[in-house]
This record gives sequence, structure tokens and C-alpha cells, in this order.
Amino acid sequence: MRMTVDCYLRDTACRNPEKIALVHQGMRICYADLLSGSMSLAASLSDLAVTAGDRVLILTGNSPETVYAIFASSICRSIFVPVNPATRDEKLYSIIRSSRPKAIIGSSEVLRRVAGCRTDATLIGAFDNPFRDYELGSMIAQGSRYRGTSPIDVDIASIMYTSGSTGEPKGVTLTHSNINSASDSINEYLKNGENDTILDVMPLSFDYGLYQLLLSVRFGGTLVLEPAFVHVDRILRQIETERITGLPIVPAIAESMLRMNHFDRSDLSSLRYITSTGQALAPETVHRLIDRFPGVAIYSMYGLTECKRVSYLDPVKLRDKPSSVGQAMPNTEVFLLDNEGRIITQHGCVGELAVRGSNVMLGYWNDEESTREVIREGFHRGDRILLSGDLFCYDEEGDLYFVGRRDDVVKIGGQKASPVEVERVIGSMTGIDSCVVLSIPHGILGNVLVSIAVKNGDVRDIDVRKYCSRRLECHQMPKKVVFVEALPLTDNGKVDRKGIIREMKFYQQTAGACRTGRMPDELHSSPLSRAFTELGLLDSELWYFPPDRPGVESAKAPITNPAV
Repeated sequence: MRMTVDCYLRDTACRNPEKIALVHQGMRICYADLLSGSMSLAASLSDLAVTAGDRVLILTGNSPETVYAIFASSICRSIFVPVNPATRDEKLYSIIRSSRPKAIIGSSEVLRRVAGCRTDATLIGAFDNPFRDYELGSMIAQGSRYRGTSPIDVDIASIMYTSGSTGEPKGVTLTHSNINSASDSINEYLKNGENDTILDVMPLSFDYGLYQLLLSVRFGGTLVLEPAFVHVDRILRQIETERITGLPIVPAIAESMLRMNHFDRSDLSSLRYITSTGQALAPETVHRLIDRFPGVAIYSMYGLTECKRVSYLDPVKLRDKPSSVGQAMPNTEVFLLDNEGRIITQHGCVGELAVRGSNVMLGYWNDEESTREVIREGFHRGDRILLSGDLFCYDEEGDLYFVGRRDDVVKIGGQKASPVEVERVIGSMTGIDSCVVLSIPHGILGNVLVSIAVKNGDVRDIDVRKYCSRRLECHQMPKKVVFVEALPLTDNGKVDRKGIIREMKFYQQTAGACRTGRMPDELHSSPLSRAFTELGLLDSELWYFPPDRPGVESAKAPITNPAV
């Protein structure tokens, strides 16, 4: 039986046409109307010569317009490419050059920015603002019906752009079969059904946000779509008003929710489950969530845009294993590989996570070299596996624990250390909301680790280092910890590690000007400039921790003699 993204909508509209499919800022759209509008838009795109395999760039954010555009693209066999409308011009132009879209949909303001990039795409204005005679709303409302051929499951359905290790966006190319496999597996372990209502506050340009829409239409539920990362007050009101049963969050939202003073005033009894992915929840946050949401299943999950979801932890294990992301989801196989590509079977050993399953992407759009780096021949004929680039270990029950990124590992005094692993330890400390651990070049050790953290109590640098000394090896210890009021976040709600590193490099390049008192304006305006200034003290100092008693209690005076 053919099952493509457009079939999700067709099948549910046939079964339950009057059921509400989408709720957005007071607007309620039933499945019959969603299908009718999507068919009409598909016909209009076809009239504009958008054909099978053409890309449709969607820059309308979390809105019904994006939903219509996604399903219309699928209906007319084109490829939907959702992109955050707030994407900076340089990155946006890179995506346009890479995808070479046939049509671009966005607000007049966004399309004026797009016009600065040389593109032959047809520009379609949204939100009742025509752009060059094309307006999305009229295309949706005109009532035409697409008469062309339908996609098949091996056709490319979507390209999701994600930042690569070089900072250049890579286009994760997903077939209808990839999306269908992931959707069915996730719906299976979440036990979603037609009576479920999902609240989506994640960007639809982020795979976590996009799949809430796809999952909901697939099982015939209702999606309450909010602007990305809406205020927590609004989240609580919507849970109560719309009787939300499923709440996808990221750690930043979890922390904000737990800080609410009037949390207990909201009726959250409808909530059946909470999911979290993107980055690990701190163990303290996990325990507070369990206590705050008794009776609600909380799923700690791990995934990659390249295959959507990989694993989840059974909620009954969460209190005992708050740092674990569990085991492979249905219809997916995972294993750890050592440096020689051999499968690791012994628990406690660290290896790179590899993923096998029909959810694994086709490859990176127009980037064969990057594809070869992550897609390898499997262990069976015709088999393909995805190398995640992430380091994990198993426990004795086979549950997975994230250790760090392979490309994040640095050498300190000849020994390997993962900044992400140190972040996880610091983040598990009571009184720490979030943190980032950075590697700074050091003339003697090669590198040292330092941390910038956000605290919510009376926590000092020495307290963090004492805490780490009982949980980390000597070379992994952060040599200095500084505190800031907030850390910058990505559009997806994660701590913007890459952005912080870029800002730190800019600081290092201008350090000479800083020492002579000529502070550049860019550093004056940076909220992290004070933190970088404090961390700069490490340029000439090295704190020494005796190997037999690692920990800040035994710290000696800073060693400044390069001969030591």
C-alpha cells in the first residue's frame, strides 16, 4: 500500500473530515478544509510549472500557511524545504543556492530579502500580502483541484537544512519512505491515537517541530500550533484550554516551566506525555519534572535530522536513569563502533553510534562527499548505515548514554576529553541552569577546558570545580568557571555552542586591542565579553591538580613559568 506524506492528509480527511486538524491563534481548520486548501495550492503550484522533484522553499514560520504549503508540495510531487524566516541572509542565500527552488513562499518582508539573492524562483507572498502578483491565500482559497500524478514512497519528500561542522548548511534529503518509517515508529512508542492533541511550540523548520505536524495528521489527531518558543504562560494556558495530551519540549522550555511560581493554578490533568530531545536534560531537571508532573509519561529521546529519531528511554526507568536516552525505537537498529569499525558489545566501552533502518536519510542534497562521510555500506548486502558522529556507551541493560561529539574531542596533556561530557556533569549540579564548556589552547597542555554557566542559586566557581573533581578525571576538570545571566540559544532552543565559539574566536583575535584599552564596539555590545575577559586570565596561568588527589581542594598557586 502506498503511504506518502499527502496520503496522511487524504486518508484522515476521508475517515474524519469534520475533525479539527489544526488550531492556530483562534483559527480552527478541519481535515476536509485542510485537504481542500492543500489541493488548491498544489494546482496553483502546478500552473506555475512546479513539477515532480522541484523544490518549494517555505519561509512562513509556524503558521497555517506553512502547513498548507507542506501538504501541497507533497501532493504535486515537489519537495518541501521549510526554513526559519529569521535565518540570516548569508545562510539563507546559501540554502537558496544549494536547493535552487522553483518557488519561494514567504512574507513580503522576507521575500524582499530573498530578492537580494539571484534566483529564478517564483516568489509567492503570504499573509494577505501579494508579491509580484502572487499571493498564497488566494491560491489556497480558489478551490482548484490538482489533477496530476501522485508521489510514490521512494520519491524525495523534503530537504531539511542543518548546520554542518563547517557552519555551511547541509540539506538532509528525506524520502516519503524515510518520513513514514520514522512517523510510524514514534507514534507506536508514544501510543498516539485520534483522541490525542499535540501542542507544537517548536519551529516547523526544525525536524522536531515538523514531525509533530506529520505525526498528528498521520494518526488523525489535532495539532495546536503556536509561534516558536512561545512564553511558558501561553503553554500552560493552551494545555488547559485545548486539553493537550502531548507536549514536546526542549530543556530550555523545561527549565522555564519549572520556574513558574503560579504553575499549580493551571489544570494540566489532560496531559498524557512529555517528550524532550535536542540536548540532554540535566538529572536535577528530570527529577523536578517527574515530581511536578505525576502520572505523566516523560520520554527522554535522542535523534538526528539525518534519521529523525533513534532512541527513547522507557519512562518507567527515567528516575533511576535520568542521563540515559534508552534503546532503539521500533524498526530501528543501533550499535556502537570502535575506531576500526568493529561492533562494540561490552557495556561501558565508548564508541560511535551507528544507525540502521528505513528512517535513515537518502543523503545530503548535492553533496556526495559529505554523504560518503556519514553513510557507509552496512554488514549485509545492499545495507546502509548512518554514522552519527556521536559517542555513546551502553550500560549492562543495553541503555545508551551520550558521551560527546566525535569532532568535539580534544587532547589535554595527551589525554582525550569531551567538552560535552563535562557540560553534562556541570549541568547535573544543583544550582546550575545551563552551561557551555569550551576548549582554550594552552602552551603546555595543548588545551584546557573552561566553562561559562548560568546559575540559579549561590554557586561559586570553586563549588563547581569541587563537584567536578568527584566525577571527572584530572585532565577533564574545568580550570575556570565564570557565570553569566543567560547563554545565547539557537532557533531550536539549544545553547548556541557554535555561536559562542565564534564569538570567543573573535574575542581572541581582538585580545591585543583589549589589553591596550581599545575595546572594539562589537565586544562592548556582547553579553559574553565579561566572561571572555575573565577566561582570558588563563592565558598565562595553569592550576595544578596532583594526580593522586584531583580536586580544587589541592589547587596550588598558579604556575606561570613556561619551563614547568
